[in-house]
Amino acid sequence: MTAAETVAHLVGAGVVPAEVLVRDGVRVRDVSRRHLDHLVTIGDGQGGVFVKQGVGAERRAAVAAEAAVLALLAGRTDLAAHLPTVRHVDAARSMLVLDAVPGAVSLREHHHRTGRLPVLASRGLGRALARLHDGTTGQGHAALHRGPAPTLRLHRPTPAALDQTGRGARAVLAVLQGAPGAGALLDAVAEDWHGTSLLHGDVRWDNVLLSPAPGARRVSRVTLVDWELAQLGDPAWDLGCAFGEHLAAWVAGLAVSSHAPPGEAGGGATPLARVHASSRALWHAYLSARRVDDVAGFRLRAVRYAACRLLQSALERADRSAVLPSHSVVAVQLGLNLLAQPLDGATHLLGLDLGWSS
Repeated sequence: MTAAETVAHLVGAGVVPAEVLVRDGVRVRDVSRRHLDHLVTIGDGQGGVFVKQGVGAERRAAVAAEAAVLALLAGRTDLAAHLPTVRHVDAARSMLVLDAVPGAVSLREHHHRTGRLPVLASRGLGRALARLHDGTTGQGHAALHRGPAPTLRLHRPTPAALDQTGRGARAVLAVLQGAPGAGALLDAVAEDWHGTSLLHGDVRWDNVLLSPAPGARRVSRVTLVDWELAQLGDPAWDLGCAFGEHLAAWVAGLAVSSHAPPGEAGGGATPLARVHASSRALWHAYLSARRVDDVAGFRLRAVRYAACRLLQSALERADRSAVLPSHSVVAVQLGLNLLAQPLDGATHLLGLDLGWSS
């Protein structure tokens, strides 16, 4: 849909009343990533909706999956503060309309702008994930994927996936597949997958929105968006994805090449001390909010998953390049080292201990 068609549909569906359109007007911004996405802002910007529309069979299925998961979670009052509000679903048009979160910015954008990793938000993310994982899984979750997260098989891409992979990502994949023992390490992580908790499945920084709590100025409220990859499985996966994002930001900020173009490091260098503080805040908040019987084993799996997420980020960043990016090579090396020595990585790279008191 075009911007005008999107507004017309929202008015016809009653999401935006016609009198509000006439009185206050709307602004439509194309914010598309994988899907056809529009941010529709009403009047002075204090209200609005986010419109996601799937184009093509695969993406239509993804939007339908997200709508189904959000419908399942609608009764979870413990999660309400961390979920987007669904305003409208049009299955025929593969359209999902969510309330925009006032004043929200993604954790990635926040880090890019400030170079900081807000500890308050990390604690909020830890508590949100703990509540999600602690919830019971009812009959409505039966259709969700249960096997290991697809990322754990990234070294074994299907022919169809390989056809869609860019030249830079193929170069990274060649480095990964050529590393001695890499395949066995990744296979071992997949074989250790267990658990039946409901997972978000894709806790990357783009999917973590930060906003001020009512009456506050600092960003501390966490909203989890983009639930397309939600599944049942090992709750350590979601934490591992969050930890992997921290490490990817650290790697991106390193001066890996004297010839790196300006801006390659994203929001600039991220000191490892900030990675420790943010990761530890998330970890402690999670353990304080949810009982974990085997903390040592849980931490081990989370760190291994963080390594896998780091490898995935190396592929994703390289996919936009025609050559092998230096930061992706560093990310692959670090990810493989982390897989081989997860206990050292937990302490020295992420600052994670086995306790939950800060």
